Amino acid sequence: MPGDDIQNEAAFEAALKKATTACPDAVVLLGVASYLAGRRIPLELFAPPAMKPDKVRLAVDALVREGLATSDPLDSGGAGFAVTPAVQELVRARLARAGDEDSTIARAMKLLTDAYPSGTKAADAKSWPQCERLGRHVQASLAFAPDTGNGASATSELLHRFAQYLFARGRYEEATAIVQRCGAIDELIHGPDHELVGQGQANLAILLHELGRTQEALPHIRRAMEIGEANLGPKHPVVAERYNVLATLLEELRQPAQADPFIRHALLAAELMLGPNHPDTKAYRQNYERIIAAVDGMARQDDAVEAGLAPAPPERLARHDIPPPPISGNRGVMARLLRSKRV
Repeated sequence: MPGDDIQNEAAFEAALKKATTACPDAVVLLGVASYLAGRRIPLELFAPPAMKPDKVRLAVDALVREGLATSDPLDSGGAGFAVTPAVQELVRARLARAGDEDSTIARAMKLLTDAYPSGTKAADAKSWPQCERLGRHVQASLAFAPDTGNGASATSELLHRFAQYLFARGRYEEATAIVQRCGAIDELIHGPDHELVGQGQANLAILLHELGRTQEALPHIRRAMEIGEANLGPKHPVVAERYNVLATLLEELRQPAQADPFIRHALLAAELMLGPNHPDTKAYRQNYERIIAAVDGMARQDDAVEAGLAPAPPERLARHDIPPPPISGNRGVMARLLRSKRV
């Protein structure tokens, strides 16, 4: 395979000099490729204005001729190329010596961020093939991406976009690790009370809930509520959404009485700010009615138990090791939290 014979620095430098002479953009393209997954690097990643298509093709052709890359078509049939791990390592060492490592990583991160679907597009199944094509390169680049310093904000943005896709595909375990890293970066950049940190906490709570770790999710959604109230005000729709999430989690933990004030707040805020016919308002009203019914039901059950007319229900016994069954009906609202980080 071309590139396998380039095992030493002298041979590498000679080949790179020839490729760069043929096409000056070859060194730029090879530098970016060294921080991506080595196989099936899509040419479409280097789209305008980063590089003109004809320049990309000339650069790849020059690298292939000199044994620094190979043609590697994508599964979709699109054009792609590959670079061996040995060549990638030599390129990274060269960039580090020249002091160009950080700027090249930043260029790779920007190209991936610009190309990676975000928001509702990440949740659209039509975008998933593109997310999959780019996902392996995102993961490779994130291994080099900085969590502090000037490039940290770009790392946070790419992490967030990647988490949106993972969440949409139900890959909650992977998304949780990504969201945790993203949140830690946001907190370092903006401080512990910034709204981005609050959104990250809400996202983390949702993911923990989806993993069945509802009790563990509670402090995160409570913190998200506190940050949201401080930054946006208690009536803001985003804050109301977090109140609704907390109420939902408490309901699932068989604590409807504790959920009651939070769902009331969510409903009142939504009616005031969004109107009675908004989809969120309608969803909160349904949740409110269900929670109130559960509170009334538990009160009636308590009366019956005290009167000796009924046995205590299982959830009232000291069996905390038995998790409650999930309650469906709120994932539409909860999912939107993860898709709307920037408010």
